[in-house]
Amino acid sequence: MIFLFALIFNTQVFANDIELAFGPNHPSRLNVITQLFSKIQQSAWQWQRDGIFERRDNCLHWRHDHGAGEIVNTSTCLRVNGSEHILSIVSSDLRDNFKFVAREGVHWTIEDLLSFDAVLLARDLVHFSSAKSGLSFNYSPGKIHFRTVRLAGYEFFVSTIPWQDGGYRQEVFGRCPTCSARRYRAFLYADDRIEYRASHSPGAITPQAWSTFLSFSYTYMLNSMASDLDIFHH
Repeated sequence: MIFLFALIFNTQVFANDIELAFGPNHPSRLNVITQLFSKIQQSAWQWQRDGIFERRDNCLHWRHDHGAGEIVNTSTCLRVNGSEHILSIVSSDLRDNFKFVAREGVHWTIEDLLSFDAVLLARDLVHFSSAKSGLSFNYSPGKIHFRTVRLAGYEFFVSTIPWQDGGYRQEVFGRCPTCSARRYRAFLYADDRIEYRASHSPGAITPQAWSTFLSFSYTYMLNSMASDLDIFHH
């Protein structure tokens, strides 16, 4: 019952994300951010749990006692300029600037951002980037783009548009200096039937071929990016 409520709730709050029409096995804003934040969300929670903080202005100043007289002081500060939120984390062993850009009219607290809670943040997140890891994510209605410095600057693109009467067309592809130029497309009909095609194949391809492409180009790369992002674990 709890899972069903969460599914219905998330479907409602992400109702404008048309890529969700394809279901959870296809790229979506929530899917990308959930995978991207999967490691740092847990380690950031543990890091905060293990420390104590003092609030001063727009900053939380943390103290972590690692034993044997080793004390680490860390400053986490939030700078807001309109929809742009810059979360800076600075200590002797942690250093990064995270940029979160929200849709117009949405503002987050420093606690919100330090949670790296995908469900809380993704529904309003239109840009995210990390200065240290060099990764970035961008979203606009029907369009998803993420980039990493891996593979000499790997990028992944998702485009979802209305198609025919009540259907949708989704195109996905990766781009890097050594990547193929293959593009994969999914066509969702009004009767919920999905047909898969690829630029290098004259006819329909199997759902397994679509999943195989996404397993490296999408899922594996996001998991690698999640590890790069997780400064609290390094």
